[in-house]
Amino acid sequence: MIPAKITKVLLVDDTKLYLDLERSFFTRQDCKVFTATSGLKALEIVQKESPHLVMLDLYLPEMDGFRVLEKVRENKGIKLVAIGLRDQEEDGRICRKMGVDEFLVRPVTKNDLIGTASKLLGMPLRVDARVQVEIEVFADQKKEKYFGKSRDISAGGTYVRSEKEIKPGSQALLSFSLPGWADIFSVESRCLRVDKIPREGNPLFGLAFQFVEMGSFEREKIEVFVNQKIGN
Repeated sequence: MIPAKITKVLLVDDTKLYLDLERSFFTRQDCKVFTATSGLKALEIVQKESPHLVMLDLYLPEMDGFRVLEKVRENKGIKLVAIGLRDQEEDGRICRKMGVDEFLVRPVTKNDLIGTASKLLGMPLRVDARVQVEIEVFADQKKEKYFGKSRDISAGGTYVRSEKEIKPGSQALLSFSLPGWADIFSVESRCLRVDKIPREGNPLFGLAFQFVEMGSFEREKIEVFVNQKIGN
């Protein structure tokens, strides 16, 4: 296993949006991240830094992605992931014949990136980044509805303070919106833990919810909100 502190990842893509997103994912994993927007620059970084993992978009300026693959494969110690387009099945077959470790297709999600890196390098997966935010949360649990306010949120779940006590392990449909955003999220969630919060008058309960059914669109929206709050 390569220690997380020294894990080097090279991201090669000529789309700045993808590079920014991918860089934020990997820096959260304590990786040292290098980026390149062309094949020539990628080969310079490979020669100088000897990264442990290279994630390479096949469609690059100046040098064809397959030529870059050939050069990088000369270094047997590098794990290599090629990224192509869903409608270009031949690319995947060629890459596998060339010996790439994994072939991914656009659109690439956070789970694709981190999951693949974790498998190839033995990197531990971290809990989703979490930020403190107070928002109104409405819960629909079968025929029972209740209200609470969040203490924090991540793309994986939220902690809600409510006067309603529920059983750990029970599920509820949580509905909420994020400050400054028009989107309304409705996410099937599971209560992992219930805390009793001391206060005068009616008791208050802390409900730790895990989001169990969330589409990629909703997850990415929450990730963007969290990243904005923490300055990534």
